[in-house]
Amino acid sequence: MPGNTEEFPAAAVPAPANAGVHVARWRLDVCLCERTWFVANALEGWRSVCDAFKAADVGLVALDVIGGFERGLVQMLRIDGLVVARIGIRQALEFARSRAALREIVRVDSRVLRDFANAFTSFGPDVSVYLPNVESPRRARALAGH
Repeated sequence: MPGNTEEFPAAAVPAPANAGVHVARWRLDVCLCERTWFVANALEGWRSVCDAFKAADVGLVALDVIGGFERGLVQMLRIDGLVVARIGIRQALEFARSRAALREIVRVDSRVLRDFANAFTSFGPDVSVYLPNVESPRRARALAGH
């Protein structure tokens, strides 16, 4: 219409998807958006998880720290350029409890970790300010002095 000066709001840029990975000795419980699946905690499983995360353009991967069983996956995710937050099991459990109804059994799984990542990325793009255990390729280079 002539003379109509009403401006329309800019289209919202969709936030990158976040993922959660619950680590066990022999398998990984993976959650990306609303999809969950299990893979072996071995090289083939790590590769399939990395490929799925890269295809979905994941912004942050939150995974729990369980006795070092997460180390191989963390290395592969970092090599592929993904941002990884290693969450202590106590921190994840308290987050799960804060979201649970009374008398509900609280269990940490990949969905809880994905929700944890979503909660922290809502503060802004640089989650390393809020989570000290975020490992990103950029931060690794900065710490190495490159």
